[in-house]
Amino acid sequence: MQELGQEWVPVRSSWRLNERHYGALIGLNRAELALNHGEEQVKIWRRSYDNAPPPIDESHPYYQEIHTDRRYTCCDIQKDNLPKSESLKQVLERLLPYWNEEIAPEIKKGKRVLISAHGNSTRALLKHLLDENLRTIKPHEFLGDQQAIQAAIKKVEDQGKVKPSEN
Repeated sequence: MQELGQEWVPVRSSWRLNERHYGALIGLNRAELALNHGEEQVKIWRRSYDNAPPPIDESHPYYQEIHTDRRYTCCDIQKDNLPKSESLKQVLERLLPYWNEEIAPEIKKGKRVLISAHGNSTRALLKHLLDENLRTIKPHEFLGDQQAIQAAIKKVEDQGKVKPSEN
């Protein structure tokens, strides 16, 4: 906000806008996941609406780091209620209270609201808005070199595929 010269603009944050919890898959390379579980299973875990990856447990190397994160000491969540894994549907379920109680009322007052969130929480919110028949949202528009953008999109898509040298 300082860089924009708009330090006066109020900023609110919430854990409800966090990225989807990938459970036991956290920290694993997508190509290795595809090799071990198959490209189709990885695609299901990453892109389906209501299929969550396997849950994280206390033996996972990142479990303690996640469950002792200071961002959860100030929030309306008990650490025991932190998800162990999430589908996109579950992301939406955790996000909707913040949308309904904090964001939507501001928009209804005519205020402009900038939402800065992670990819899957944004994806879940867009799905909700589109399902609510708010068709005023434009398709994704990316500014910049279109060839570079398409190459970057393909690179992300290919992350969940087995590399030819791994067969």
